[in-house]
Amino acid sequence: MATDALTLAEVLSLDVFRRAEAEVVAGAAHLGRRVRWVHISEVPDIAYLLKGGELLLTTGVNLPADEGPLRAYVRELTEAGVAGLVIELGRRFSELPPPLIDEAAACELPVIALHREIRYVDVTEELHGAILGRQYERLRVAERLGRTFTDLVLRGAGVKSLLQSLATLVQRPVVLEDAAHQVVEYALVSPGDEDHVLSWDHHSRRGHGRGGVSPHRSRSEPTCVWVPIRVRGEWLGAVHVLETSCPLDDVGFIALDRAAAAVGTTLLSHRHADHLADRARDQLISDIVGGRLGSARDVQVRARALGADLSGRRLVAVALAPAGAGPGTAALLRTVRDVLQREPEVAAVAAAERDQVRALLGIAGDDPLREHLDRLGGRLGAALKAAHPGLAPVIAFSEEAAADRLARAFEQAAETLRYGLSLGGSAGVYHHEDLGLHHLLATLADGPELATFVERELGALLDHDARASVPLLPTLAAFLRSGNRKTVAARELYIERRTMYHRLARIEALLGRSLEDPATRLRLAVALDGLQVLRQRSLPDARRGERVRLPR
Repeated sequence: MATDALTLAEVLSLDVFRRAEAEVVAGAAHLGRRVRWVHISEVPDIAYLLKGGELLLTTGVNLPADEGPLRAYVRELTEAGVAGLVIELGRRFSELPPPLIDEAAACELPVIALHREIRYVDVTEELHGAILGRQYERLRVAERLGRTFTDLVLRGAGVKSLLQSLATLVQRPVVLEDAAHQVVEYALVSPGDEDHVLSWDHHSRRGHGRGGVSPHRSRSEPTCVWVPIRVRGEWLGAVHVLETSCPLDDVGFIALDRAAAAVGTTLLSHRHADHLADRARDQLISDIVGGRLGSARDVQVRARALGADLSGRRLVAVALAPAGAGPGTAALLRTVRDVLQREPEVAAVAAAERDQVRALLGIAGDDPLREHLDRLGGRLGAALKAAHPGLAPVIAFSEEAAADRLARAFEQAAETLRYGLSLGGSAGVYHHEDLGLHHLLATLADGPELATFVERELGALLDHDARASVPLLPTLAAFLRSGNRKTVAARELYIERRTMYHRLARIEALLGRSLEDPATRLRLAVALDGLQVLRQRSLPDARRGERVRLPR
């Protein structure tokens, strides 16, 4: 944990102790202890007045002569949490008594003998000055880092930018997880760090208690330091800095704390302003999505000013992105605009937004809308593949929307795009009306509700699987897929029926519910689908086109 205090080794390096010819006579292996303050006392029973972390200075003039009380004195200081004991030689002792040294060594209490006389006021002035200097420097660092992350938020930086700034500062990978321990976003500093993201369940469900003072340090491997994200009293997740090289230093602790606060602010405000080439078109799409247009007429007027007459047309939102690697969105946007401009029955306003292209379409003609969109999607896909060989575009259409319901249409398109990207990385045209249950789960995944539901329903099982050599989640999934037929599920998993029965009994014990209850099975089936949605969302960008399957 970061602290303003100096270590005992740092204290002994001060000039005042060098002049006194300080010698460590016991507990030399524990000079990393933090010194919070310095205290001077000649009273033998001082221990009960101490709070811990003090460096105790004494001449020893009133220390007991007998071995028993002398050892008791050392034990009492140890129990009080004293950082170290400094005894000036000459007044009482020419050399420290062996029982005192022996007991200090047994108690792992550092004892320092001063061979030259010094003024204790010099010690307190120099040591307290060093501690206050450290505190002042930490305040300066905290102010600078706080200003850095505040400026990022005010400039509209998203969560990704905040995490990348933190990762660059601390030179360690950074992960933002949600309440169900699924990766929401991350920032890496070297290619090998991606492995930690891909195995996040294994890391996050071990050694991460929620108690104690924040920031917390985990006991997982690799260790990490993490800060919870709470917005309006609700636990949304945590920001983790993985200690892949060495423990995080004081500046790293401050940077993590300030970055976590900025992430919380960003999650609350939902500011996601990107720098795009075409500001006018981007602003229209952004205003529609953000619900900032006053009326349907505003949409018509602003779109017409941009060359798209939407009046009398059927309105649809579309979102597209490459499944896997692809060119930048600016290149995709140029191709999309070229295709749309050649469509006589389509009026469109298109803009790039982060890793996708979004467009508002006005479709003329009397053809069934679904057929028209399928043809348009096919032409868009063919043009994108021709312009960018190897590209696998996923094209997602909303349902038809009225001009005053376009914000919802763009939500549908974005949700459908996420669904399409999750289906194996192949190109395709997708319609929101085909999503079914995935529509409900994907909608809930935008907030904490789905993560909270999955954790409540499956948390005990996921915790078990993170520690066990034989996971039980695949058994539950196979059982539910089989229509609750144990023999069929056992055959799918290549296990004996007796093993299947044992595993199901173990699952019931962990969840505290009976799998014979239809309502329980329904809830667990929905939770498994929800976990699939959350895990797909948490994959690194390069693998978001790959289907995530529960392991057998």
